[in-house]
Amino acid sequence: ANAERVGDRMWELFEGTRARVLVLDFSAVSDIEYTALTMLDAGEEKMRALGVQVWLAGLNPHVLTIVRATALGRRLGH
Repeated sequence: ANAERVGDRMWELFEGTRARVLVLDFSAVSDIEYTALTMLDAGEEKMRALGVQVWLAGLNPHVLTIVRATALGRRLGH
């Protein structure tokens, strides 16, 4: 339910920066569902097109397993 709100807020914070790496701290995320994964995937593609690397940090084993099973996980690698 928060995925769109979080995504909008992230864009607000990112706009106008010259960042080349965006690190998302997932340490407080206990589970991830389809909508959030879809938005994260689309956001990563948009960032990559802008020349920005997206890094996911602090994933718990459950969330890491889910992300690794997606195209996003394969693009991000280790």
